[in-house]
Amino acid sequence: MTRHLKKSLISNSEEETLSLGKKIGLVLRAGDTIFLSGDLGSGKTTITRGICRGIGVDEKIPIRSPSFTMIHEYDATNLHVRHADLYRTEGAEELDSLGIFDPAYTGVTIIEWANRLGDDTQTPLLWIRMRDISDSVREINLTAPLELFKKAGISV
Repeated sequence: MTRHLKKSLISNSEEETLSLGKKIGLVLRAGDTIFLSGDLGSGKTTITRGICRGIGVDEKIPIRSPSFTMIHEYDATNLHVRHADLYRTEGAEELDSLGIFDPAYTGVTIIEWANRLGDDTQTPLLWIRMRDISDSVREINLTAPLELFKKAGISV
């Protein structure tokens, strides 16, 4: 099993959060899963937008939180992205019906509000925990393999 490391960063602006997301998106591969957690307005969708841009989702395509539809899907240059939001989920049965962890899926899966999945869920490649410090400042805690940090140019 790959050892995961933790890294805490401060983002002082939306642009910095987007930039971090782009760095992460550039190194993702088919089958990778990212979990995000944090309060409302903490920047989960902003960093997801950056990740999608790094993967290659066209700038003209809006990346929004799928709070009401539960899942948005995007085509990128070489990968498909499944972006899920579990904020409004009602339980394990509903989660199963969404097919988030379909073993046949070969794209990148990004899950906001992943803390609602429970303890028996697979371990993601990357877990991003976000915390609102002020209007524009966010604490971003990353848990990932050392290799991901190195490839993305994030010092540990």
